[in-house]
Amino acid sequence: MADARINQPGDAIVVGAGWAGLSTAFHLSRQGFAVTVLEQTRQSGGRTFSFADRRSGEPLDNGEHVLLGLCGHFQQLLKAADLGSAVRFQQLLHVPVVAASADSSLGSHKLPGSLHLAGSVLRYKPLLPLERIKVLQTGLAVQMCSSADTFDDVSFADWLKDHRQSANAISVFWEAIGSGLLNAKADKVSAALALKTFRMLLSEGWNGARLGLFVRPLSEITHGFQSYLESRGVRFHFGCAVDTIEVQNSQGLSVSGPEGRWTANSVILTLPPDRLAKLVEKSGMTSTIAVPKFEFSPILNVYLFYDSKVLAQDFFLLPDDLGAMVFNRSRLLGAAKAESTTLAVSISAADDLREMPMQDISAMVEKMVRRRLRLPKAQQSRSVWQAHATFLARPGSERLRPGNRTAVDGLYLAGDWTSTGWPACLEGAVLSGHNAARETALRSERRRLRTANET
Repeated sequence: MADARINQPGDAIVVGAGWAGLSTAFHLSRQGFAVTVLEQTRQSGGRTFSFADRRSGEPLDNGEHVLLGLCGHFQQLLKAADLGSAVRFQQLLHVPVVAASADSSLGSHKLPGSLHLAGSVLRYKPLLPLERIKVLQTGLAVQMCSSADTFDDVSFADWLKDHRQSANAISVFWEAIGSGLLNAKADKVSAALALKTFRMLLSEGWNGARLGLFVRPLSEITHGFQSYLESRGVRFHFGCAVDTIEVQNSQGLSVSGPEGRWTANSVILTLPPDRLAKLVEKSGMTSTIAVPKFEFSPILNVYLFYDSKVLAQDFFLLPDDLGAMVFNRSRLLGAAKAESTTLAVSISAADDLREMPMQDISAMVEKMVRRRLRLPKAQQSRSVWQAHATFLARPGSERLRPGNRTAVDGLYLAGDWTSTGWPACLEGAVLSGHNAARETALRSERRRLRTANET
């Protein structure tokens, strides 16, 4: 077993190379820390990665991701690494909607605050005229809600019903938008988190509501950012699982696994809650660090392959067909085979489909997309499950999400499931890394001042 000691005045170990870990390493390196990242898999990116389809040879992502204009922390990372062109932002929010009742769209105008969506809601055909007025009234209540955390024990569906939202309005508007943002149905998600999320979407105006669509495979982006960090001196060790943490008194903290032991002044754990709980238990720290027992919410992605060009648009929302988002992957990535098309159908909060055989799921989704978008039959399909895509933010979960500090001096947490004020998403992950790095730097500065005063 290797014993790698890196006892420099400002050193840190980051456990996990997902986007929370990459963000932590980015912000620490900018503040002069010597950073070592330990990752148990063979690549960075965590739950955001690409793979080569065994039939077509195309690079497919394990899940489709979308940014919002208000995702400033993620954009900061991409810009720093000269990867800004990997995401194409809309000039104004425009979401084509194909519902059972009517085709429509949701979009913004260049108006301040929540007014940017008002005109679109008033023309949204899946809602009845009176439902549109009530949605606008409820949107105002969302924007005015400054104490969202008081509704943590209430489901978002119950909160909406208390504000006179019909079952149809919940289905084709609030849940159609919210399930993609929150990866949960309205009756299973904390109203506190939903309110904070929708409030951001409304209050940040038209610029914040714009969609950012990835135009490069996820692993290409992640590897590009990893290379940027390595050029700044960040060291990555892959295939290095961590199974114990030890306090080394004046020497700081050490983390150990089958591949070796590493010691540093600060350790930032960017693991999902289930893996973190096992690490804490094996390290004998269960009385010191409480890890919430969150459930997970899955995301299903079905890729449909056509030998002709079948869509001219970037994407569609199918609000009453499992709340699916259909992405024209060939158009977004500028595929060389211009006469063929690959569609990616992303279904968030897909727990109800867990028990279906994969072949039946693919057939069902292909038929649904074919019928709704009036497409020919796909030549091939492939389903990709993200069983642990995000934690499930059930009612009561917001108060359980931990901050970055722990009771162990020098030990910090990051991850999209920690207390960020955001749902579990890329922006939440990188924001948690930013916050953990800030806490680490503050501790380092306090120690430096204390040492200076003592001398």
